[in-house]
Amino acid sequence: MYTIELTSEAENDLKWFDRRDRNIIVDGIQTNLSYEPTVMTMNRKPCRDDGTKIADWELRIEYITT
Repeated sequence: MYTIELTSEAENDLKWFDRRDRNIIVDGIQTNLSYEPTVMTMNRKPCRDDGTKIADWELRIEYITT
């Protein structure tokens, strides 16, 4: 099990979202990255290096509206 710690920059970025969306994002990060974070899955994959990438990995979090 890995411990997830958000940087202060990440926390500032999350402030852009409302509380509900922030909770969905943080829960998705905890769920998807706390176990084997560098293994490719359906929701987690390496980004292509096309010269414009800003991250090494992409994480897709399901967002279900009610």
